[in-house]
Amino acid sequence: MNAKGMERTLAIWLPKVLAALRSSAGIEGHVTPESMLSEGMVELAVNGTLLTYTCEFKVRIPHFAALADMKARTRFGPPILLITPAISQEMALRCRTAGVQFLDSAGNAYLSNGQGMFIFVAGLKAAVDDVPLEATSLTTPAALRMVLAFLAKPPLINAPYREISWAAKVSTGSIGHVFHSLAARNFLATTGTGRHLKNERLLIGEWSAGYANRLRPKLERLRFATDNVDRFYKWRPTPGVAAWGGEMAAAIITKHLKPQQLTIYLDMHVPGALNEIVTQFRLRKDNQGAIEIVQPFWELDALEVTPGIAPLPLVYADLLVSGDPRNIEVASHLLEKMNDA
Repeated sequence: MNAKGMERTLAIWLPKVLAALRSSAGIEGHVTPESMLSEGMVELAVNGTLLTYTCEFKVRIPHFAALADMKARTRFGPPILLITPAISQEMALRCRTAGVQFLDSAGNAYLSNGQGMFIFVAGLKAAVDDVPLEATSLTTPAALRMVLAFLAKPPLINAPYREISWAAKVSTGSIGHVFHSLAARNFLATTGTGRHLKNERLLIGEWSAGYANRLRPKLERLRFATDNVDRFYKWRPTPGVAAWGGEMAAAIITKHLKPQQLTIYLDMHVPGALNEIVTQFRLRKDNQGAIEIVQPFWELDALEVTPGIAPLPLVYADLLVSGDPRNIEVASHLLEKMNDA
């Protein structure tokens, strides 16, 4: 199926997955009248129990961080039902473990009401024509850098290209392509007052998965151990050189976490910056150590909102990538703070 002509909306895919569910599990479902293209509501009749879900469509699940994001968002809202063209048996098992309910066009499904009702079907193969090609990509390095900049500092979206290039560390030639992709994915609106992001909550989730899958593995990262992690609790990052990410940033912002794994975004290209931390805290290299030092991929000064703290969408992604249930819970609180901002 041609990617350009593909309508990746719930209006197209809900009837397909509901028909497949009827065939594989004998469960009847229907779209509620309130359903919209971007966010549908479905009702499923399971053993005399009527279950209602808000549906979310994903072409594919690129990283388990996407599941953690859905789980974090579910804590403060109605149950989310993942609708996807095809899901592998491995990812189906990951969904079940994460508590993310789903349906696909082959009839694979995971449904649970938390009160004894449990449906799990996995391993069925979708027809080749039912597996769409990748949508207009927002997972290129340039797109991931720019989206973080716009989420962290919304006014940047209307800044001159040169300023965007500096803040996000992208070439000016890539900026127009990313704007096109954002608009094509319904994440960007242009009005008389300029450009504006849309559907930010979904965009944060998609960005987190893209960051975990495509950008983070390519970053320069070092791991260290220390005999006294608590000494870091009073450390204040140098502006423009370092920022807290992950658990420490979340603890400072939400007050809901005692950090065990520390993530520091440190510009290791600044002469002496890395050596200063290593010496001050007597760090030793250890691939299993609790301290991770990461080279920033954005201009630290440009995206700083809270002194010493990395951009909140990145902190959120750090929590999801950890896979730690306590961090997923804190991520849901952080997401609410971002939505309220």
